[in-house]
Amino acid sequence: MWGHGYTAEAIQALIEYVNSIRPISVIEGEFAVENHNSQRVMEKLGMVYDRDAEYEKMDGSVRFPAKFFRKEFN
Repeated sequence: MWGHGYTAEAIQALIEYVNSIRPISVIEGEFAVENHNSQRVMEKLGMVYDRDAEYEKMDGSVRFPAKFFRKEFN
C-alpha cells in the first residue's frame, strides 16, 4: 500500500484538525537522508528544507544523517 499518498493526506487532515482547535504557527519534521519517501511526504505538505541534522533511533543505538524540514503558517 506504499506510494498511494495516504500518509500525506492523513497528516494534512491532522494539521487542519489541530489548526481548527489551536492555530499552528509552524510544523517541523526530520527524516533519515536515505528515506526519500519521507522527504516526498514533507514536500507534498508544503514543507521546505531547513537544515541538515542527525537522526537517532529512540534507543540511541544508531545515528543517521538526516534532513530537517519545516513549514510556517501565517
